[in-house]
Amino acid sequence: MRLSITSKLIPTRRAAGDRTLATALRTAIGDGYAGVELQPGGFEISGPDDRFLLYCGGNFDSPAALARFLGIDQSQITDSR
Repeated sequence: MRLSITSKLIPTRRAAGDRTLATALRTAIGDGYAGVELQPGGFEISGPDDRFLLYCGGNFDSPAALARFLGIDQSQITDSR
């Protein structure tokens, strides 16, 4: 039986990449370089000059619920619902 090294590494790299991206976005939000806007049906993360970075669908009852989900302070979320 032959195993492909690549097939074993890709999930690990993907997970590491996801964690790295999440940490980078939390840092950018915390330092004021990116903003989070709670919208009906999801949330948007935008960078300087309101440049779109990421949109994620989902329903959150409150900015506090979204803050807990993202691991950031509630004050960093704009509620636009």
